[in-house]
Amino acid sequence: MGIFSRFERKMEDGFEGAADKMFDAPISPVQISKRAEKAMRREKMVGAGREYAPTLYTVLVNPQDDKRLFGYYPTLAGETETYLAAKATEYGLLMDGQPLVRFIVDNDLRHGKFDIIAEMVSAPIIEQLRAEEMRRYGIGGAKPANNYPQGVPQQGKPVPVNQQANDDAVDAEEVVGRHTSQPIDAEPVPVAAAKPVPVPVPVAEPEPETPKPKRELPYVPEEEIDRSLDYGEYTFNSQDFQDGRYDEPYEPRREERDFNQDQQARQSGPAVLVGVTQNVRHKLDYTIMGIGRGADNSIVVNDINASRKHAELRYEDDGSWSIIDLNSTNGTQVNGRRIGSARLNPGDRITVGVTDFVFQYE
Repeated sequence: MGIFSRFERKMEDGFEGAADKMFDAPISPVQISKRAEKAMRREKMVGAGREYAPTLYTVLVNPQDDKRLFGYYPTLAGETETYLAAKATEYGLLMDGQPLVRFIVDNDLRHGKFDIIAEMVSAPIIEQLRAEEMRRYGIGGAKPANNYPQGVPQQGKPVPVNQQANDDAVDAEEVVGRHTSQPIDAEPVPVAAAKPVPVPVPVAEPEPETPKPKRELPYVPEEEIDRSLDYGEYTFNSQDFQDGRYDEPYEPRREERDFNQDQQARQSGPAVLVGVTQNVRHKLDYTIMGIGRGADNSIVVNDINASRKHAELRYEDDGSWSIIDLNSTNGTQVNGRRIGSARLNPGDRITVGVTDFVFQYE
């Protein structure tokens, strides 16, 4: 008997006697395990010649289904974790510790629909989240925190989510294979009524070098000219000489140059946003580029703590870039400071949810 058949039979035995409570909930343990396996294979990472499997699996469920299934979450999560660990070994994937499966409410999902988000999370964070799940279920002597989940953990600490409406409902069956569909937060309020249309960023072509004017020859009194000598470029034509004795023209030192000249030189190349964790480079080639979990963003963030439309990068008239937060649930940070909007400089660190990027010019 294959491992999946053994798992299916074991799960059916574990849920025996619960049919009266779950008879009209079409979510089944087998469906969850299959979807989690697909998410694991889809989100695997390659590094140093080995392939790594995600360790955190967040199952998004409808509130009604959550109330029906809550008492069975510890059993369902444990069996699914065992199944995923076995499948990772079968596919030759490495895991940074034991995987964690958790369940979170998504008000936008219809009854009977669910979605799974697989993420690569370090083992210490996984253990913190696992301890929170145990407290939530009242396992190990801890008192249950709630009857069912109401928030999203962020780096091992619960992050309150106060908005759960206004996003279009997502049918999880239609978004299988799309790692960007992670419905949790509210749709941000539009920044402006008439939103500008993104256009390609103009490529800055180098300006032709202006030939430096030939330096005027110094004044030489007529009585000092010895015409028997070779004076090289001197022609003794009056138009070649200055009218009188003047000081040499002042040429500023390097440190006295206008700051804008240096700023323009730094911004001569195309701008990029570099993901810190996976070192993925996103070229900023349009004047407006969205960042968020939604698949319609220019830069899609696979982070459950990020909003669907989280922030916008905008190319300014002076050739610089700025970032605007779109009323996201958990906010946008630049260099550790929460912002509404900010002008970006090379090396600035941008945080969206718990995902970090670095702004650079190539």
